[in-house]
Amino acid sequence: MPFDCFNRNIQDEAHDKIRSMGPAGVRVFAFTPSGGWVIVTKSDLFARNIPDECYDKLRSFFNNGHQVRLIAFPPEGGNRWVIVSDRDLFARNIPDECYEKLKEFWSAGHKPTCVAFPYPGGNRWVILAGKALYARNIDDECFQHLVNFSQGKRPAERVAFTKSGGWFILAKDRYWARRVPQECYEKAGQFRQDGWLVDHVNFAPSGGWSIITNTRDPDYAADPVREWESRVFKDGQHWRDIWERMAHYKVPGLGVAVVLNNKIAWACSYGRIEAGENQWVHNDTVFQAASISKPVSAVGFLKLVEDGDLTLDEDVNPKLGWTLPLRSCAMSSWKSKVTLRRLLTHFGGIIGRGTTKPLDKCSGFEDDGGGFGGYLNSSGTGVPTLNEILAGTSGREGVSVNSPRVEITHEPGKRYSYAGHGFVLMMKLLKTQTGVDFGAWMRDNVLEPAGMRHSTFNLTAPAFSGPPAAGHDEEGNVMQGRRYRYPESAAAGLYTTPSDLCRLVILLNQEGRIDGRRVLDQALAREMVDQGLSLGTAGAGVERRYGHGGSNRGFKCTMKGYREQKAGAAIMTGGDLGGKLAGEIFEALVRTYGWEAAPTRGARRRARLLEFADYNND
Repeated sequence: MPFDCFNRNIQDEAHDKIRSMGPAGVRVFAFTPSGGWVIVTKSDLFARNIPDECYDKLRSFFNNGHQVRLIAFPPEGGNRWVIVSDRDLFARNIPDECYEKLKEFWSAGHKPTCVAFPYPGGNRWVILAGKALYARNIDDECFQHLVNFSQGKRPAERVAFTKSGGWFILAKDRYWARRVPQECYEKAGQFRQDGWLVDHVNFAPSGGWSIITNTRDPDYAADPVREWESRVFKDGQHWRDIWERMAHYKVPGLGVAVVLNNKIAWACSYGRIEAGENQWVHNDTVFQAASISKPVSAVGFLKLVEDGDLTLDEDVNPKLGWTLPLRSCAMSSWKSKVTLRRLLTHFGGIIGRGTTKPLDKCSGFEDDGGGFGGYLNSSGTGVPTLNEILAGTSGREGVSVNSPRVEITHEPGKRYSYAGHGFVLMMKLLKTQTGVDFGAWMRDNVLEPAGMRHSTFNLTAPAFSGPPAAGHDEEGNVMQGRRYRYPESAAAGLYTTPSDLCRLVILLNQEGRIDGRRVLDQALAREMVDQGLSLGTAGAGVERRYGHGGSNRGFKCTMKGYREQKAGAAIMTGGDLGGKLAGEIFEALVRTYGWEAAPTRGARRRARLLEFADYNND
């Protein structure tokens, strides 16, 4: 059968055996920590200086017709090893947790293709079994890439670790490596250019290495996940990939998740949690959702309607438990026109974008406002309460409210004015009607029922899913305090993941249902999308879509759904220029999945402005 190899600084006998046995089809090649090695082909096996018991078990498997799938040796050496065939597995003195996980995979029908043990040993290992994988205490970036490969059509089949902390991942026609010998990496590239798949890469403890292939490059079908990653932005005649565009926009880390057929089809993560640190974004890393908090919050506010506490079109003032002030030039008759529907669609007459400055007039406004600046994440910076935000001032020492008071500035229903303040007002409405703080209400009535288990409206970043993402400025520098705090929770305070935002997309696509449970009344969920209650909408027919963007200090995010196509996506970034990057990623996804017809460049730009210009929090 086809065969080629390249070896550097390994034992002469091992080199010769690879050369002589390789054409029969190499199933396994592995080095031991003490300088031994073993090769298994379809028709023979040979080993040198491996544990006797390992050799006897391997020979027994082979003689009984097993197809040996893998052999691995923990770096501590001695009588430590694992063998997996197509019919059985056997291990000696490997970490207990690894062995139990192997048996669990086997029982579930996940047949491992790789078990690998990084240096220096101990409870460090990874199991690959198609799209199933499990790892313990391996390199964080390596794990990120293993998970990303598992989301595509051709998941990683093997990973090999060097003694100095490097690693090499093989995934059929793709590979990824870090801190391996440059010649090894270049030779793998040469194999691919010459039309070979790289089947095996192994590193000897002495520093030598081996590349083996028995596979000519097959004509694989396109992998949508790898397709969009490699074609994010066309720069002249050249496509730039996701990592190049992250570097261009100085965005250290981001996450992407996609909905197909109203299921989360895949989720991938890229880059670091914080610039300069060795912690990497994973699919459960939380980001600040910024203004995407609004449509999530809207589900909670609409449940007040579902529960009969109020209607969409009645005056909310009698149910506020608080007197909504008027700007001096506003008319008192405007108060009764403030309704939940108008607040959700930014027609509530509340101070917002284009009505904020000057603060003593009702005309001649500057075109800004509508959002919140957040509060530095430090013990020396006080954070106002809900009532203090409503009042625009605080009498407490050390607390300074950095946004104007919530008030009526123009006639409700007459003018669109993007107003985060309206969502603060709805927080007061919810608290008065339910007696429950907003964050607790959302947890119990929306987040948990919707299965958004990595989401919270807590003021500070949660630790329930590992280190949260840090925010970064336009130069890619981490923000002071890593994240600002947003007590205006409904408008800007949600911590979540792209996958959890995709669960919101599924819920809205399915008109209030997810996982067989009803979270929101069907008519209200449908109206939320059709009438744009806290959502932007665009397009018609099968291309009709809804969405929201988000912009907090250091975080930029985008979410979009296509109800008729049962599709959608969410992108969350930890950088101030991440909004531009998220736009490029979304266009790459649209190209890949065909959610929208390809418009002209000018039409595409106008559509993007229409859909996102009014979303972002200031």
